[in-house]
Amino acid sequence: MKSFTTSSPRLATEEPATRLRRQLDAVDSPHQGRRLLTMAIRTMGPILWPVLAEHDRTMLRERYFRTISSLSSPMVPHNARIILRLLDSGQLRLRPGVTKPAARPGGGFTVFDGTDRPADIVFNAVNPPAYTTPQETEPLLGALIATGAAELAPTGGLRIERGTRRLLVGDHPDPTWHALGNLAADSMFIATNPPGLAAEAAILANHLTIPSIK
Repeated sequence: MKSFTTSSPRLATEEPATRLRRQLDAVDSPHQGRRLLTMAIRTMGPILWPVLAEHDRTMLRERYFRTISSLSSPMVPHNARIILRLLDSGQLRLRPGVTKPAARPGGGFTVFDGTDRPADIVFNAVNPPAYTTPQETEPLLGALIATGAAELAPTGGLRIERGTRRLLVGDHPDPTWHALGNLAADSMFIATNPPGLAAEAAILANHLTIPSIK
């Protein structure tokens, strides 16, 4: 699995709490540029992604995935305020590079990030790699692939036919199986984009229902 990075030096070096505070301050900004960009990514992204040349898709995946994903799905402001309050009070600490926490005999945990640190509660806040299918779907994916009903896409998920969302084996679509979201991850730049999923679901519903009317 490739690692996906951002080309923005600011995002790579800015302290997370500082970045979150800056982005939260921008929520009520009178400038509409960020909100318009977010809506453009959500509404136009699913339409434009399938028609891009493969070298452009590769460039966006490998260099800009995290940046565009954060613009498309920013943290809910209410949750951001809670996190900042916990950070400011010292109740919450961010520790990159933590290895497996160890339970302490008296309760809580010890985490190691170069130094042993005590913690009452540990949250894993690491995002999964892009285009990762849910672990719970592995038996289904394995069965579909084993029986020749599906093929894996090179960057993740199953290969699907544009528009109908039917699974592809070679160049032949299967009339029985359709896929949306992370199961067909590479069909959209951001597979969990709610407006994009809604649009794709509407197209699929239209495809499934119109033939039965005829």
